[in-house]
Amino acid sequence: MKYRIQIILSFFSFFLAIINLNAQEKLEEEYKVKEDEVPAQAKKWINETFGEMKGIKWYYEKSSGKVSYEAKLKTNNEIYSIEFDTTGLIEDIEQKYDWKNISQNTRKGLVHYFKSNYIKYKIIKIQKQYLGTPYNLKSLIKQNEMEGITVNYEIEFHGRTEKENELWECLFNSNGELLQKKKIILKPSNNLEF
Repeated sequence: MKYRIQIILSFFSFFLAIINLNAQEKLEEEYKVKEDEVPAQAKKWINETFGEMKGIKWYYEKSSGKVSYEAKLKTNNEIYSIEFDTTGLIEDIEQKYDWKNISQNTRKGLVHYFKSNYIKYKIIKIQKQYLGTPYNLKSLIKQNEMEGITVNYEIEFHGRTEKENELWECLFNSNGELLQKKKIILKPSNNLEF
């Protein structure tokens, strides 16, 4: 009897892990913070990479149990979101991106994913995500150097299946292959919306 219960519990745990892997939920909270609340290492990286800039907006972000700081800025008509951990170490750079600028090969993979999984879909926002060491990410911004850089695409979209119509955030690699999928949970608002 004890052995049977262990098997059932193991199967149940495995099943829950598979469900969690396929579609996690994303509940994101973002709070604007003053520059003096941001880790010094993050501010130093921004200044060394972009130079002295005005208009940088800093945020403290909680998302899916993770805490980080984010700098949002615009330079040379490009909009960037740069994420740092709580010590100020850079994690990634995201750049607002248009569908038409994505390579044909990547678009082909993305369209295949959307058409295979949704009856109808509407893309809300695309961000090109750059991952790498702090040095490589700095070289990317300053010299457009791609060595040591991994490129992904973070896409927020409405997707309708026969069972649901939800807001999703998916992360895809540069071939348009799904890496991560999260259902976006919108925070209830106390404001009346018309």
